[in-house]
Parts: sequence; structure tokens; C-alpha cells
Amino acid sequence: TSCFRFWDLLFSESAPRKDRPPQKIPRHSLIDLAFAVMKRCRTELLGCQSAVEATQTIVNCLEHMYDPTEVITITYEAEHLLWDAMAQSAAESMGIPSHMKEYERGAHLWDQFLLHFRRQNEALQGLVCDPTLTLTP
Repeated sequence: TSCFRFWDLLFSESAPRKDRPPQKIPRHSLIDLAFAVMKRCRTELLGCQSAVEATQTIVNCLEHMYDPTEVITITYEAEHLLWDAMAQSAAESMGIPSHMKEYERGAHLWDQFLLHFRRQNEALQGLVCDPTLTLTP
């Protein structure tokens, strides 16, 4: 489910949008996830002696992320570090407090993904609660 939840994020972020900040490329979520995973297993990666060992370390890190929310959370944290730091410093230089920008960003994410997750949950609830649906061996 972690992979599917990340695909949801990737597809929604890759769609053409007029409100995308110019510093963010369309599939930046892939870069964000890669950075988040390398940051998460940094200590183990620094101890690797070969490319094979580093690859296995990254794969193990990804395999142990069972919670779909965790994958999205670390991806958004990496996005904030990679892409929003420049925008935040520019906003602060123009006199806009950083806590206001963070609030606006959080409100935008809430609006963006709440409807999407509600629709997914309604579809799943319809499948689970359908009395005519039978499982065949």
C-alpha cells in the first residue's frame, strides 16, 4: 500500500498545473522520495563499502516502510527541505513571516488531498459493504 499511496502522490503532482511554483519540476516527488530515503538511512549508507551494499541498504530501507502515511510524510519533509527553502527565504526577505507561509502551505495541502482521499475511501467502503459481492475460491 505504501507504493500505491506514493503513486497517488506522484500522479497528482505530475499532472499539469498552473499553480505549481516555478522551482518545482513536474515529477519532483521522485527526487523527494530518493532524498528522503537516503537521508533516513544515511548512517548505514556511510558505512557501505560497495555499490552493491549501498543498493541493498536503500532497498532494505524501502522494504521496511510499511505505513503508507510514513512514505508520504518523509516525501513531503524532503520536498520542504529541497524546494521550499529558497521560496521561504525569499518570502522572509520581502517581509512575509515564515509561519504564515507554512500555514498557507498546510491549508493548500489539506484542500488538495482531502477530497481525493474521501473519494478513495467512499469507493473502498462501497466495495467492502456491498452485500451482493461474493468471493469465489
